[in-house]
Amino acid sequence: MKKIIIPLLVLAMLPLTAQARKKAPVPMSQLGETMLFDFGEKPEKGWLPVTAETKYYKELGYGFSMVSFVENDTAQLDYIYSDAVKIKKGMQDRTGFNVDLPDGLYEIYVCAGNVQYMNICLEGYPAFINLQSNSEGRLEIPVTDGQLNMTFERGAAGFDLAVSAMTIQRKGNSSDRKKRVFICGDSTAAFQPPMTAKQPFDESTSGGWGQMLSYYIPDTLYVHNSSVGGSSTSDIVNGTNLEDRLHFAMPGDYALISFGINDKKSLSSGEYSQNLKEIIERVRALQCVPVIISEPVQLDELSYDGKYRDMSFSKEAEAAARELDVPFIDLHSMYANYLSAIGNGETMFRMLWTGKRDSIHPNRTGAAHMARLIAEALSDILPEFSGNITDYGISDDPRLKCRIDSGGMNLENTTERDMRYSLVSNAFRNKILSGVSLETVTIPAYNALEPNRATVIDISQYPKDESLYLYGNGITIKIR
Repeated sequence: MKKIIIPLLVLAMLPLTAQARKKAPVPMSQLGETMLFDFGEKPEKGWLPVTAETKYYKELGYGFSMVSFVENDTAQLDYIYSDAVKIKKGMQDRTGFNVDLPDGLYEIYVCAGNVQYMNICLEGYPAFINLQSNSEGRLEIPVTDGQLNMTFERGAAGFDLAVSAMTIQRKGNSSDRKKRVFICGDSTAAFQPPMTAKQPFDESTSGGWGQMLSYYIPDTLYVHNSSVGGSSTSDIVNGTNLEDRLHFAMPGDYALISFGINDKKSLSSGEYSQNLKEIIERVRALQCVPVIISEPVQLDELSYDGKYRDMSFSKEAEAAARELDVPFIDLHSMYANYLSAIGNGETMFRMLWTGKRDSIHPNRTGAAHMARLIAEALSDILPEFSGNITDYGISDDPRLKCRIDSGGMNLENTTERDMRYSLVSNAFRNKILSGVSLETVTIPAYNALEPNRATVIDISQYPKDESLYLYGNGITIKIR
């Protein structure tokens, strides 16, 4: 039988006619490597329609286990996101959505409908946590029993449970699985909607460093972000929360553990330290490699004389990691030093704006810079993380990174605006800028989705016995 391959991105689609909507969905056996499901009463062309009447049966290959507990619903956006199927209140334990699949490795994408903090479980374990309206999740998991099972749970608040769209893409066999980097943290690390956002990021585009980390580490590693807003070490040590988050882990996978902001509300430093040690031991019991990351700095801790008032549990986190001999990354100090160096004005463009400045949560740009700092630290202590982060050792100013290689001088602007610099020869005499300007270069604003994009200047054309300086925007770098 000839397979039909449906592309993952289908553009410029029109709704099906009413007559076409009444037709039975195409059996799964006729589909190719990518499956696209549009939930709601207005299915788009090229997408498999899933309504409140789509009940699973073997010949069809997908559907809800009990349709009496679901209903069609509207959603806020357009295209496939204009409608949804909603789980009736109190009925989340009575139905699920099942898809027959050959055993293998699959990437699952889900977009929520109108919800407040919905959890989606895959294969019985939390996969997408605290989804909000129109927020998205993407996760790669193995299917080992011939069927993918998706169930729904109420999250931190609210009761509405609804799905607008879902795609399933086969990535290969289970043996093709990449080593995982699990992230267990709070809202500063968690996925924040929208999952994808175009550059430049708006100040109100929220973000967690966990959702940005994949841009900064080698693609031989796969990030599985199971961070949950509002969580603390107490949430992790009570019950099986940790084991649920690491359910898809295998021996040798990494678990990045980062808590502290919410712990300070109810725990003493000693209680926090004890919780962290228990988490480390439980991660090790799963044969994973724990890495402790201190909480990010808050604006209330900063002063712009290069110092900050430390109100965190970062010292306790470092002590616990040292005692149990596990890697430690001091994100708190690194991010504090970074924000202090770039100054108050630039710092404000790293924090979330919701009508007022959030003193705790980064926006997407701030989250990207946190992820970059974490990736740099990981590459220093764990060889598998090296390769995506370039060593810009010449410049110690966080606004401009500079590296020299055989191709010339590589410059990366870490600010959110284009910046112009002059390349000056024999620039300083008696501490006065008096050299010859050789050329002027404009370095584009930082792009978090292209973290290694650099502007290259060919300096081989200039005599090697001349001193070269890069000068501008209050920055002076001696090139040679």
